This record gives sequence, structure tokens and C-alpha cells, in this order.
Amino acid sequence: MIDYSKIIIGDRRLRLLAGALVVQIILGLIVFWPTSSVLKDQTFFPDKEIKDISYISISDDEGNQLKLNRNESDWVLSDTDGFFVSDDKVSPLLQKLVNLNSNRMVAQTESSHLKLEVGLDNYKRKIEILWANQEKNTILLGNSAGSGATHFRLMSNDEVYLTGGLTAWDANTTASRYIDTEYFMLDKDSISYVQLKNDNGIFHFSRNNDSLIYDDIEDSEFRNQSAVNTLLTQISSIRMASPIGKVLENGVGIEDPKVVLIVRSESDNGVIESMFKVGEKRGDNYLASSSMSEYFALVSSYTANNLLDVVHSNFVEDN
Repeated sequence: MIDYSKIIIGDRRLRLLAGALVVQIILGLIVFWPTSSVLKDQTFFPDKEIKDISYISISDDEGNQLKLNRNESDWVLSDTDGFFVSDDKVSPLLQKLVNLNSNRMVAQTESSHLKLEVGLDNYKRKIEILWANQEKNTILLGNSAGSGATHFRLMSNDEVYLTGGLTAWDANTTASRYIDTEYFMLDKDSISYVQLKNDNGIFHFSRNNDSLIYDDIEDSEFRNQSAVNTLLTQISSIRMASPIGKVLENGVGIEDPKVVLIVRSESDNGVIESMFKVGEKRGDNYLASSSMSEYFALVSSYTANNLLDVVHSNFVEDN
């Protein structure tokens, strides 16, 4: 005869053993789960919004630094006499800073900082934030962990986290990433006269029907119209690398310009004369001034060299 009581007791024991095994597995996962696991989501700056940021400074691993500060409701480049920053270009970065959270911790010791490039003197970006209530936070942005994730930490803490929402590219130290770079802009079809002066001479161009032509041509020479057209495109759209300010320190740098460009353009309002100058070289760029802006600025060497290197032979066809 089958003893059903023993079967029931054995079945209960099996269930108890199975339950104990499940509990042990769960405890093991909790104890030994790696530190890169997903933790409880928590933003670093609770109750903070973009409007609460009053200043940020971004430094990179090459010694470059960019400073932005809020001027009432607008953002400006610091130390430039209030040159406006485009809100649609800076707001994405500010939002990403506000959204940083601690849901992906990967390390929590000082020894990890060097390897992950979030050390005090070893980082991809250092971002200093000043809030409207005068609180300060500094974020050290490190190297990539792949799959669009970047290491970062608050400088005041040892814990290192991963974020998929902020990269070194987002926190760029190049001023042109945040501003309207138009500096000397004209409708090239409206240009009727150009005079360009550099160390190689003075060059004149005037409109003939639908084309701007080179005037300083000899009887035995033939014009290189393609070169004139290229120059026309270059001078009608000159962009800055970064603004400097409304006043030059000690007034030095452009009092003896290397290039003076005078352009006359025609519109329904008559003839307008505009001027652009290239001054001394500063680092990889050149100092410049434009009659279309109240700001002195830096332009790239490429832009400046297009004008500095102009010579008569550019506009003459080879025989």
C-alpha cells in the first residue's frame, strides 16, 4: 500500500529546499553584483534647472578654457564685453549637466581616477558650475567606456560614474561652438568694387556686367576669372574664430594692419562701403576688425592667409 503521508512530507521538504536555494541565489547576486550595476536613479543636482546656472567654466586637456556667464536672461562669453552666446547652442549642454545622475557607479576609490581620467590633473574636461544661490560644483569628465558612455565624477567625491548623456565633445572649449560666427558678410552679387591692400601691393576689382573683374591687368596679360571668383566668395563670407572685446588691451595688434580690405556694395539704399582688417598673429589665429561689428575678433590662419597671400600673378592666366 502507498504511504501518501510520506510522499506529502517529501514534497514539502523539496519545496523548502528549493525555496532556500532561491534565497541563496538572490543573496549571492546582491553581495557579488559588480559595482557597475544599475543603482537607484538619483540626479546630482536635485531641484536644479538650467535657469539656476549663473556661470560655467570648461577646461580641456590641452590647456584651453572657455568661460560663460549669465547676463540677466542671456548668456555671454566672459571677458569679451558681453558677446552674446546663442541660447540654442548652449542650452543642450546646460541641460545635460543638470540631468547628470548616479545610476551607474563603476568605481569608488581614488586609485581608479588616473586610469579613468577623472583625476585632479588628469581629465578630458573640467566643468565648474556656479549656481544662482552661490553654490559651486566641479565635474571631471574622463575617458570613454565605449557604447557612448563617458566616465565622470564630482571633484569633491571619489565615486566615478558612467553617463551616456554627456561627452567631451558636448563640453567643447571652442567659442565658435556657442556663438554666431558671422563677422563680415555681404551678398557677393551686390559687390561693385573691391580694394585689397597687403604686403604684396594694392589690388583693385570692379564689376563689369555680371562679373567682378581684376582691374590691374597689363595689355599683354589675360585675366584668371576663376581666381577672382574664388576671392569674391572668400571676402563675402568671413567668419570669426572667437570675439575678443570692444577694446583691445593697450590698443596693440591692429594699428598697422597686414591687410586692409575695402568693399563697396550696392542696394536699394545706395552704395555701402565696408572695411575689414587683419592685424597681428596670435597663436594659431589672426587679430581682425570689421566695420560690421563693434567687436575685435580672431579669425583663422586659413581665412587670413587667403588675403595675406594675394599677389598679382593669382589673377593672371599662365601663358
